[in-house]
Amino acid sequence: MDRTDRPGREQRSGRGGWQTYDGCFGCGVANPVGLHLCGATAVDGPLTGRYVMPVNLGAAYEGGRGVIHGGIQAVVLDEVFGQAIHVLGEIDTAIVTADFKLRYRRPAPVDAELVAVAWIDERRGTWFTVSGYLVAVGDDGAAGGVLTEATARWRVLP
Repeated sequence: MDRTDRPGREQRSGRGGWQTYDGCFGCGVANPVGLHLCGATAVDGPLTGRYVMPVNLGAAYEGGRGVIHGGIQAVVLDEVFGQAIHVLGEIDTAIVTADFKLRYRRPAPVDAELVAVAWIDERRGTWFTVSGYLVAVGDDGAAGGVLTEATARWRVLP
């Protein structure tokens, strides 16, 4: 049985028409232990050309006391990067992360309103370079406000 044949784990159309997998740890609505990250939007104004996703994770995703586990922060950024490529890059087929570089700047607190922001730096054929950060609501992402930042290369699958 393939992953999409499992009950409650169907492919569904995401924002912009791309196919998502309900069992995905990052965005899957049918994954009982997943992060259920959704509700992101492409924005205008000062963040034009950026994709913004609200994030609020509780103690279940804690690493150190009161801090979101670093691996979970990586998942959050990886998820917003993929969604940004689908929406901003207008890609409606499968994509995969090929390379991911992350830097932790300040502790990301649990039970806090955070925002993940992503943008496309470059597109070359089937390859995308994407960057972004995790920031506390109210911060503008300026020096000192970024909690975690990352850059990744993604590939569109045939």
